[in-house]
Amino acid sequence: MTKNWWKLGISGSSIITSLVSLLLFRKFNEETRRVDAQIEALLQNKPEIDWPMVSVLVPARNEAENIEQCLEAILQQDYPNFELIAIDDNSTDQTRNILQELAEKAGNRLRIVQAAELPNGWLGKPHALCEGYYQINPQAQWLLFVDADTRLEAGALRGALSYAREKELSLLSLSPGLNLGSFWHQLLLAEMGKLYSFATLNFLRPPRPGSIEAGSANGAFILVCRKIYAQVGGHSALKNEVLEDVALAQNFRRAGYTTFSSYRSNYLSQRPGGGLAAFWESISKNWFLVARRRWTRALFVLVFESCYCLLPLLMLLASFFGKKESSLSKALNVTAVGFSILLYNEMLQIYRAPRHYALLYPVAAVLDTLIVLHSVYKVGVQQSISWKDRQVKIEFK
Repeated sequence: MTKNWWKLGISGSSIITSLVSLLLFRKFNEETRRVDAQIEALLQNKPEIDWPMVSVLVPARNEAENIEQCLEAILQQDYPNFELIAIDDNSTDQTRNILQELAEKAGNRLRIVQAAELPNGWLGKPHALCEGYYQINPQAQWLLFVDADTRLEAGALRGALSYAREKELSLLSLSPGLNLGSFWHQLLLAEMGKLYSFATLNFLRPPRPGSIEAGSANGAFILVCRKIYAQVGGHSALKNEVLEDVALAQNFRRAGYTTFSSYRSNYLSQRPGGGLAAFWESISKNWFLVARRRWTRALFVLVFESCYCLLPLLMLLASFFGKKESSLSKALNVTAVGFSILLYNEMLQIYRAPRHYALLYPVAAVLDTLIVLHSVYKVGVQQSISWKDRQVKIEFK
């Protein structure tokens, strides 16, 4: 028994950390339902009389698979006073042709902007959004940035603006609540969502609520007050930021304004294109940046995922097919594996992925661990990323 104390320690620690994590993510789930319920109440009980002009900007590079559904969902919004501008970021697929066809059908409800060639020192998305911003209606009071793989559900624009005004927010960001991507996206995103959350935690000195460090946003849906956006420099101040969404929220907070980011919202869904390779590339480019390039955080996440999610399963399998273990060791390993499945199931519910994927959590844990390692290597060591057929060298300040 004394020789295997470390095994008992790993299994016990796995149970405790999984239980704490389960309670944490259930709290996130409750917050999501609370925000959606408040938006729904505003839509039903407090109709706006004065609807300010909103400019909706959608940057698109090689989004032939998604752009039509994205723009059509926006055009179907019941908000009475908005314009829609789609920016083609020098796509090499059929995106430009699809945009032109949509513009012909939509008439003056949709405008297409062709972004200029990417200047030195700029990343594609901030540059495309700047190009679109230069073309907005001068009367616009609010701006909404939407990713091309995002779908707005009915009432999303009207509800978000009502919520932002009700809470006196200068920036409101919603995250898609439903992932409609490939099998690999649905399998891996739930587990990766946990690793993203742990990457942002600082147990020794957590950020204060309302602080600059606590500011966050998801580029899928960011609603901002135009006047303040211009005041903080807009995307011109973020020209080489890979995580331009988070940086924008922090710039708002740095200037003293209030922002809010919802964890998951039923008013948005997402359909990322591609399979495992596309998911791998998407996460590799930003996970280590989300962890703020902190090697200690990366190490914590890797240790957590390896020791507390995978090792108890391996020890349990070994007890059946290899060296015999004590009844206590087996019981702890079974309990640890059970809690890991419960935690993964909770994440699947947050991301609204099929719950039977919970039995595949070892596959998700292994692949996501490899993706995190790849992100640490590409961003932390090589300081370069690839995205949408572009190779980008990262310049750290």
